[in-house]
Amino acid sequence: MAIVTSISIIFILATFVKRLPAATVYAAFVGIGIAGTAIIGMVVFGESTNAGRICSLVHLLAGLISLKLFAGQTE
Repeated sequence: MAIVTSISIIFILATFVKRLPAATVYAAFVGIGIAGTAIIGMVVFGESTNAGRICSLVHLLAGLISLKLFAGQTE
């Protein structure tokens, strides 16, 4: 199962790199992985859901959206 998942993730990553800058894609994939792990930890394993953790996830999401919005702009 891990091999199938890894291959599909690499395929998706390669597809996105064709459309967006590599740094944006990498940051998005890492951010999604971090947020997903934190959310699963809170929901499934009963980890803390304090305001600091929730605010951090919201900031992470805002950063990912900002990267996508400003990916095509140059100075």
